[in-house]
Amino acid sequence: MTPAPDTARPGRALPILEVVVAVFFFALTPSLAAKAAQDGASYEALTLARFAVGAAVLLPWLAIAGRLPRLDLRLAGIVGITGLIYAQESYSYLKALDFIPVGLTVLIFYLHPLVVSAWTRFVDGQPVPPVRVLWQIVALAGVILATGAAPDGAHPLGIAFAAAAAVGVAVGIVLGGRMTREFGAAAYAGLSFGVAAPIMLLAGQSTGTLVWPAETLGWLWMGGACVTFLIGILLFFHALHRLDAVSATIVANLEPLFAIAIAWAVLGERLTPTQSLGAAIVMAAIILSGLFPRKGLSPAVNTP
Repeated sequence: MTPAPDTARPGRALPILEVVVAVFFFALTPSLAAKAAQDGASYEALTLARFAVGAAVLLPWLAIAGRLPRLDLRLAGIVGITGLIYAQESYSYLKALDFIPVGLTVLIFYLHPLVVSAWTRFVDGQPVPPVRVLWQIVALAGVILATGAAPDGAHPLGIAFAAAAAVGVAVGIVLGGRMTREFGAAAYAGLSFGVAAPIMLLAGQSTGTLVWPAETLGWLWMGGACVTFLIGILLFFHALHRLDAVSATIVANLEPLFAIAIAWAVLGERLTPTQSLGAAIVMAAIILSGLFPRKGLSPAVNTP
C-alpha cells in the first residue's frame, strides 16, 4: 500500500507551521474578547458573534465561488452534529469559568490531546505509538506549570463543564479532519458555523445572556476576535489535510504559551520562573514528538 503523502517528513513542515500560526490566532482571540468584555459584552454574545461572522463570511463566498457542497441528508447530519459540538464546547468552556479558576479550566481543557489519541486508537482502530502519548503527557505537565493551574476551588460543576469542553473539541478535531478532506476546510467550517450560530442565539435569548458592547471600540475588539478565530479555524483544519490529529493536538499545546506571551506583551504581565519552566517543557515535548517516526498514524481523515 502506498503511504499517505504526509508520512514524508518534508511534507509535514507546512501543516505543522499552519497549526502553529492557527493556535497563535486562537491565543490572540481571548485577549481581544476580553477587551470587548471590558466594554460590556458578554462572553455568550462574543461566542455567538464569532460563529455568526464566520458563517456570514464563508457561506456567501463559497456560494459565489461555486464551492458550496450540495446539502444532502448525510452532509446535513454531519454539519448538524459538528455545529452542536461547536456550541456545546464553547458553552461548556464559558460555564466552567463561572465555577473554577482560569488556570484549572485550561488544564482540564488541554486533556483533549489525550482524548484524540484515545479516539484514534479505540474508535478509528489506528495504533498510536506509546512515545506520542508520553510526549502528550509531558506537554500537559508543561501546561500545568505554564498556566499555574492548581486544584484550589475545584468545584465539581466547573470540572464537569471543562471536561465536556475537552471532549467536545477533541471530537470536533477528529470529525473536522475527516470532513475537511472531503469538503474542504472553508465549506466544513462555514456550514458548521451556520448551525452553531442559531443554537447560540436561541440559548442566549432564552437565558438573557446576550449583552453587546456599549461603545464603538468594543465592537472593534469583538470584530477582531471574530477575525482571529476564523483565521485560526481555517488554518487548523487545512493543516489536517496532511497532518494526523494526534500530531496536531500536540502542537496545539502551544496555545496557552502564546496566550501568556500575549498577556506579557499587551498587558505587561511577567512570566514567573515556574511558568518559564512550563513553557520550556511544552516546547521540548512538541519538538521531541516530531523527531520520532509516526508508525501507524495517518492523516486525521480516513479515506478508502
